[in-house]
Amino acid sequence: MLVASKNQVWQDLEYQMRRTVDGLGKRIDAGIMDAVVALNANDIYTVASCEGHLDWGAPYPWIDVESSDPRVDALEQQIAELLYEGKKGSEEVKQLYLEVKHMHYQEELKIVAALDAFYQHHPLDYDRHLVFLHETRGGCRVQSQGADTQEVRTLDERAAKLKEYQAEMQAFADFLKRQFFGEKTAYTTAEAAIDMGVEQQTVMRHIQKGHLAAEKRGRDYAIAAAEWERFKNIPRRAGRPAKAQ
Repeated sequence: MLVASKNQVWQDLEYQMRRTVDGLGKRIDAGIMDAVVALNANDIYTVASCEGHLDWGAPYPWIDVESSDPRVDALEQQIAELLYEGKKGSEEVKQLYLEVKHMHYQEELKIVAALDAFYQHHPLDYDRHLVFLHETRGGCRVQSQGADTQEVRTLDERAAKLKEYQAEMQAFADFLKRQFFGEKTAYTTAEAAIDMGVEQQTVMRHIQKGHLAAEKRGRDYAIAAAEWERFKNIPRRAGRPAKAQ
């Protein structure tokens, strides 16, 4: 697909998602929009989402993913009719449930692949790293590992964690967007050094001092593209080498 056509696909999805409303007439939250568009652009079908709120709803961002196969609705209608007829637990119902579950599982595999690719380059923090939970309808919900712990935290702790969880979801969105457009998603320390025009050891020192987040990969590190852009845009102090022209 040409870059021009990819741009059109992305713009069309943004246009569609900005006009999407739920059963209460609410639009997709601005803070989760990038992730929703990025997932759908990468052929992962989303059905609901929330950026996370402290005063209502859940104090963490989440996105629900289900199969986009049009046969799912028809199968669920069949199940509902059989249940109405009192055939709960019948082999026919069990088989239909299995078919629906298999369709949702195909979408789940896409999420697994996307998260696996993301965490190949993005530092994995146990509490905020993204996982998926199975929903009763058969799909899954993507959220941070520690999201359910929010209910036992103080208000200040919840507020701080909400920002962490939102940042993690945004980093995932940025990764998916770069992947969709075929852009670089991560740098080695050598590539980062060349990009900034400094010695590789300089990049390593910034990682070791905690100035630059990176994932250990053997003797080297993988620096997520979004993290590298953040680091490069930090105002330089006097004496810091300028990027080579």
